[in-house]
Amino acid sequence: MNAETLRNRLWVIDHYKFRYGAGHTYWVHSALSRAFKNVNRYKFNYLLKAFLAYNVYSKYQTYKYVDEMTFLTHTQKGALTIPIITGSVALGAACLLI
Repeated sequence: MNAETLRNRLWVIDHYKFRYGAGHTYWVHSALSRAFKNVNRYKFNYLLKAFLAYNVYSKYQTYKYVDEMTFLTHTQKGALTIPIITGSVALGAACLLI
């Protein structure tokens, strides 16, 4: 009984492997290889976008920390929000252009 079940399972595996190809059978490996190929090809683009995103995040965290610790005037708030806005615009432009 177990040998017959095992033969049936192996037949089903071979059937799908030959019908849809190895890419269908091993879909995880195919998806990861395609994703890695894109990351490897566009690594500098992703690196630039990650740097710009971290820059915006860092500036925002600094603004939030300073705003919690001290009472900021409108001029100081403006001076701290300008780098956040310019960084966001640079990140948006990089995402649209690259």
